[in-house]
Amino acid sequence: MGDHGAWRLQGGQVAEHWTVDDGLSSRFARALHEDADGSLWIGTYGGGLNRIKDGKIQYYDRSNGLFDDTVSCIEADGRGRLWLAGNLGVTVLPSPAQAAASIESVRFAERDGLIPAEINGGGSATCYRDGQGRLWFSLVSGFGVLDPAKVPGAEPAPPTSHVEYAAVNGHALDLSGPQLVLPPFSRNLEIRYTAVNLGRPQETLFRFRLAGVDRDWVDAGQSRSLLYPVVPWGVHQLEVQARVVGGPWVSAPAVLTIVHPQPWYQRPWIWTLITLLGLLVLVAGGRSDGIGATAWRRLRS
Repeated sequence: MGDHGAWRLQGGQVAEHWTVDDGLSSRFARALHEDADGSLWIGTYGGGLNRIKDGKIQYYDRSNGLFDDTVSCIEADGRGRLWLAGNLGVTVLPSPAQAAASIESVRFAERDGLIPAEINGGGSATCYRDGQGRLWFSLVSGFGVLDPAKVPGAEPAPPTSHVEYAAVNGHALDLSGPQLVLPPFSRNLEIRYTAVNLGRPQETLFRFRLAGVDRDWVDAGQSRSLLYPVVPWGVHQLEVQARVVGGPWVSAPAVLTIVHPQPWYQRPWIWTLITLLGLLVLVAGGRSDGIGATAWRRLRS
């Protein structure tokens, strides 16, 4: 590995060479790890983590579950987890074998006692596993040591989301009832939501969808509010989900039923009735004209 990708040598010959042209996320390869099933993990500088399995490359970065786009070293523990080190601290992959288009990860940094959090990557090895299974990390200043055996569960717990505020044109609405009933012809519906994550609130992500308006989930990132300029008439359900970066979406979203009453004179049956009445008037008018013409002919005769 080096500044031009990664090579696999076999018998003194280059058996494989992975570069950016082959799908590698960065030409700066810093770390390698091979699983028992033959999957090859390549950590890069600035390009995140690559997995090569069955000749195909899948990469992970901050857009699909990884905390740090720099991976300076990769170490495995006895539970099948992978421990990565980079500029933002240490990251553990709880279930790397189950990774698909995205991956779950948990970060350890200053709040967990890793001070400073930056791992000193570069030309030398930045992490080492000793005979007791402990992991040693070369920090920018000093060393950090971690015992994976003392971290039995590293899966991020999904936070529970809830809706806390609603307003139309800046006027707050009452959320105490089972439904949020909007005034007729409401515009600029604002919803604010949140989720309890006391440990890492800045790592909470949200998504939402409004039935009848959104075709699919709308990723909101760290934003905790949404705005709909127009809400169609009828009954709609708003769903809001939250997750921690690297973790799954919570299975049960916060649900808010929104009712936007349609004015009575805009309802379909009203227009149907008006149309029928108009037809009756036309028919009645035509019949009266025919009767009048017949009477006039009789008077002239």
